[in-house]
Amino acid sequence: MSDELLYRLLTDPVFLAAVGVALLVVLVVALVVVVKVTHAVKRIAARNAHLLDRARAAVATGPAREAAELRGTLRASVAETDRVMAGTDHALVSAVLTDQHRELGRLAAALDTHLDALARDPDARRVTDALPEARDWTRRLCDAAATIRDGVRRTAIHDEEVRALDRSTTDAAAALRAGVDFLAERVREGR
Repeated sequence: MSDELLYRLLTDPVFLAAVGVALLVVLVVALVVVVKVTHAVKRIAARNAHLLDRARAAVATGPAREAAELRGTLRASVAETDRVMAGTDHALVSAVLTDQHRELGRLAAALDTHLDALARDPDARRVTDALPEARDWTRRLCDAAATIRDGVRRTAIHDEEVRALDRSTTDAAAALRAGVDFLAERVREGR
């Protein structure tokens, strides 16, 4: 009896279609779960990349350690610039500073990739030969980041001064209006 039932089920197109649809649904769900898990792992790894870099720099020796330290210095400088830019009203920051910040990010990403490759390179001589140029570029980009931060801070200070001037001007105008109204009232009373 069970062989006959199995034969009927395997030859029944409705049953085969239902099984096919169920398998397709399971496959799609499994695929979605794999994609979501992969994205979550990448997000967590990206968030904690600085910890891995710090650990790698701590165990590295010689020129690889210096390359890792240069990378940390560069990243810290760019991150501070990003924080300053994010904490400022973008309407107040000039287009030039915004463009310079964008260009700094692009150049810093390229140098970061180069420094990471140097920190991982097992050939100490090649790393030693590349370090002077890497030091120079790291210094230049850190100086550019500091200049951008100073420019943003000056813009913010200037904006505060302009707002203070606006408030004092508004207060002075209100006082003048009150004085004019007072004098106008006196003139009306004197007539």
